[in-house]
Amino acid sequence: MASRITRENERNIRSDVFLQINLADFAANAFVTAQSALLHTKIVETGDARELQIASGGAARQQYELAEAANDALKQAMRDVADFALTMADEIEGIEEKFRITRGSGRRARIARARAFAADAAPHKALFIERGLENDFTEVLKKKPTPPKHPPAPAFTKTAERVGSTEARMLAHRESNKTITHLDPIIRKFYRNNPAKLAEWDFASHVQRDEKPKSPNNSTP
Repeated sequence: MASRITRENERNIRSDVFLQINLADFAANAFVTAQSALLHTKIVETGDARELQIASGGAARQQYELAEAANDALKQAMRDVADFALTMADEIEGIEEKFRITRGSGRRARIARARAFAADAAPHKALFIERGLENDFTEVLKKKPTPPKHPPAPAFTKTAERVGSTEARMLAHRESNKTITHLDPIIRKFYRNNPAKLAEWDFASHVQRDEKPKSPNNSTP
């Protein structure tokens, strides 16, 4: 079911269309003309804010995903070294002890540990490469970008934009609602003797209700 805000927004758009079509009727009424222009502006702002909300929300998710991908790649690189070290245990006594991965360590600790892996692997680099690791695996461990502990600056910025755009959208939406409330009695009086136009305004300015699903007990066979 559509939320009340969605249904109000649909009402606001219908009302704006009605006013744009019939604005000539109110050419002599400066208040209606001004309020109609305000309503149109706020509806445009609502749409623009919604687009920004969607775009910035997607960008924020992308930034978080990039940070998580860097973190996952570092963990995988460390696991590869640890696994390869196990294959050397018969040749180099205690080598596997140098490449133990501790569980539950934070990102900063993981970065430090990865650099320690690189240093400890350096004397045996040829053996690791011989078994299948990339030629630059120690450099990768040392130069791996540090996934930040806190959300990256771009993600924080985009999240702030999303929150701000949500507030802007809601403010424009509330202004639209208020404008229609101000216009409603004036339009009703103006079209009091014009049933067709009044019916059009009734439809445009009414917040539609969601249809309630029929109970299975009331359905006809």
